[in-house]
Amino acid sequence: MDEQKKASNGNIVWRKIKRFFRRLYKRIIIFFKKSKMRFMKIKKEVRYIIYIWVIVFLVFVLFLIGAKVNNKFLAKYKAMEEAMDKAVLDYSQSNLIYPSKSKPDKLSIDFLIDEGYLYKEDIADESCTGYALVYYEDDKHDFNVKSYISCKKYTTEGYEK
Repeated sequence: MDEQKKASNGNIVWRKIKRFFRRLYKRIIIFFKKSKMRFMKIKKEVRYIIYIWVIVFLVFVLFLIGAKVNNKFLAKYKAMEEAMDKAVLDYSQSNLIYPSKSKPDKLSIDFLIDEGYLYKEDIADESCTGYALVYYEDDKHDFNVKSYISCKKYTTEGYEK
């Protein structure tokens, strides 16, 4: 007997939930139909202006989404460049190499990997090649490092073979 009560109570609750969502659905449909009717009563010129603003808004949103996706895409390549910068700096400091600005050292990715300053995990993908230029600035007493990579889908600006 208790099981029948529980089953019937469950059915009643389920029916109430279904009824609630059916009513909600109907109210939403009615709301949009009334909104459309009100919108169509607006002057034609004003409606066209609204259409234009909606299109501008959608283009702006698509632009923002595209920029966000592009930033995620570029993040792994920027991380690779930073890892190369750090590896070159470590190499230069540990080997006491102080190249001048007029003759900077050019260290390739393969060389850095062979010497143990850069790891295969730091490379964004297998198609990547690249190098880093490093020199010591006497007036600032600091190294200046710039890494350049060329991959299938990304190339650093200023990369030269």
